[in-house]
Amino acid sequence: MTMWLTLFKYASAPVRVHLSIALVFLFFYLKQEDISSIHYALSYLILILIHEMGHAYFARKCLYNVVSINIFPLHGACRFEHDSDHNTKILVFAGGLIAQAILFVSWGAVLGVLRILEQESLIGYLQPVTYSFIWVNVLIMILNVLPIPGLDGFEILTRTIAYSARKRQPDTTSGFDNRSASEIVDSAIKKAKINTM
Repeated sequence: MTMWLTLFKYASAPVRVHLSIALVFLFFYLKQEDISSIHYALSYLILILIHEMGHAYFARKCLYNVVSINIFPLHGACRFEHDSDHNTKILVFAGGLIAQAILFVSWGAVLGVLRILEQESLIGYLQPVTYSFIWVNVLIMILNVLPIPGLDGFEILTRTIAYSARKRQPDTTSGFDNRSASEIVDSAIKKAKINTM
């Protein structure tokens, strides 16, 4: 028995949810015990999907092959084939956070327009969605930027450090030295001191 339900395909990659996702609906139902529990659960899962689609979007922009997008009860996973180019991988790992930020701003704009149009009853009806797209969204973004292994923040930080260290190394393949003039002079002085001793 398969434990996955495929929702649709994104660039030939399956976008699927794990059947344990039913636990999310159960959690929100036990919390609310009414129809709004479905709104809470769906908007929460859409938030996770948007985050993972952000990764997939930037992976495709960086010409990586997106293998699958998997949604679990507490997180998602965008699987993609990649090379060792740290520059583009930083953008891919930041893609989920970028997508969440766009969702945050967009939903805030929708609420602003509804307030201008004095649609308070509709705003009240959308409260479960607002809860997920604003408050839960901010919480997930904060957690995701933490430099903890397995989270986007860790990947972004480690790849940025590796990229920065690589940029400081002299480029021996092109025949040119990419160091600053003062670094080259300091290096030459050190070499001269070692050779004269």
